[in-house]
Amino acid sequence: MSRYAQRLTAAFNAKVRLERVDQAVVGAVAEILGAQEHADEQVTQRVADLVARPITVQRLIDIIPEAFGLVLISRMPETRNTLVPNTFLVMDNIGDWSELPMSCEPIFDMALAKAKYTFDNGPRTTVENNCNRSVLISALSAALNANASIDGAAFAPPAFADLPASLYR
Repeated sequence: MSRYAQRLTAAFNAKVRLERVDQAVVGAVAEILGAQEHADEQVTQRVADLVARPITVQRLIDIIPEAFGLVLISRMPETRNTLVPNTFLVMDNIGDWSELPMSCEPIFDMALAKAKYTFDNGPRTTVENNCNRSVLISALSAALNANASIDGAAFAPPAFADLPASLYR
């Protein structure tokens, strides 16, 4: 197990406070994630160089693409009658899921602002690569590819299995 994975696993077993990140860090990470199609160890390391804790790296890598996905969904004519989530799911140490409002995770608001700005101003590759990592976009794509009606549909909240519920309590 890599040192990063060991430190991330340790976060599940201990009460950890949210590390604060600012808008500049969220913006930089969105650009790092958006620069290439797939996140690899080098991308993870670049993100880790910007913050102090491995769990914060995971928060950034998980949440930013979902914010980009939410912005894309909100701007698509096909989804004007759908309901997007305002909550997310995290797991506790015994495997039970907890649903929390997005307002519990400060990265969401900053990532939404960055996603809106990038959607309007580019670069398009940043939008595309971040959206391609979003489970919300994956679900939408699957529904559209199956010719399913999405009129009036409600998106399930994104589930972050790598983020412990204890982080938010």
